[in-house]
Amino acid sequence: MKKVLKKILVLFLALLLVTGLGFVSYFSVYYKAKTYETSDRSVTIREEDDHIALIPKAYEDVFIFYPGAKVEAEAYVPLLKRCAEKGVLCLIVKPPLHFALLDVDAADALAKLYPQGKRYFLGGHSLGGVCASMYVSRHPSDYEGLILLASYSNRDLSSSDLEVLDIYGDRDEVLNKEKHEEALKYLPSDFRQLVIKGGNHAWFGSYGPQKGDGEALIREEEQQDLTADAIVDFIRNAS
Repeated sequence: MKKVLKKILVLFLALLLVTGLGFVSYFSVYYKAKTYETSDRSVTIREEDDHIALIPKAYEDVFIFYPGAKVEAEAYVPLLKRCAEKGVLCLIVKPPLHFALLDVDAADALAKLYPQGKRYFLGGHSLGGVCASMYVSRHPSDYEGLILLASYSNRDLSSSDLEVLDIYGDRDEVLNKEKHEEALKYLPSDFRQLVIKGGNHAWFGSYGPQKGDGEALIREEEQQDLTADAIVDFIRNAS
């Protein structure tokens, strides 16, 4: 009996070790951000342990952003710096292991750190957008709107008062188009949508090409310019 128990224990420890090694291996590979410009008189960039803040000289609106899976938060600074230059305080979540699902409630703390805002918006890229939809479904009255970049909601927000902006590139081969189309029923009927011609999945961030993605027909900078303009216009015109 003791020998049987010993074998079971050894087997259990071996499985635990293999699982642990697989976990470490999976999260040790991620998309690293390109370097970005930090000197800008109109925007202060503050990097903390759990977030990156892009702070304009004056603002009323706050946009909290969840990164895509296994992408460094810094990769979204160029995009959101464009929004901050137009007067929107942008806060990029830095989730554990670059995986937003491990800290879906990150927006809780960030909103409390910057209570000066009059209106708050939530959003994210890819899996980050899914996480944003999960969070905002539990706090719909705290936010004016949800912004999805190459993403979709996996929670039913159709009866909420949230305003929703859905953006993706027509060259995106990472976004599950069937899930995206099916999930549109979860959005309020007046949601807005922008399909960027020539845009792909990775160009919303600045981390280089992504495995399995389509080849973009426009430059990364152009996709981010179009996206930032759409985000700021959406925020400014939110009721």
